[in-house]
Amino acid sequence: RGDFPGQVQHDIDFHWALVNGVRSDRLARMYEIIAGEIHLTMGQFAAHRRTTPTTVVSEHDAIMDAIRTGDVDGAQAALAEHLARAHERVLAQVTGD
Repeated sequence: RGDFPGQVQHDIDFHWALVNGVRSDRLARMYEIIAGEIHLTMGQFAAHRRTTPTTVVSEHDAIMDAIRTGDVDGAQAALAEHLARAHERVLAQVTGD
């Protein structure tokens, strides 16, 4: 829908839901420390604008599908792939590639 701030917020909400779903106070505290930086990076570098909202949603869907089916290795792989793609988008935005 072209709602960049909304897209960023939904992405952040998704990651918080993953963290909270683990039900680990330690993980939640750790994530809280970096969450602000992640939000700033998403907004400042507009990395989400280097892809479509459906791409990010499909990456999130892959993670959730693996979690729903109890596929721990698949969930870990999907999450690692999602984070790697996000990293690539941020780097591309910063370097102008």
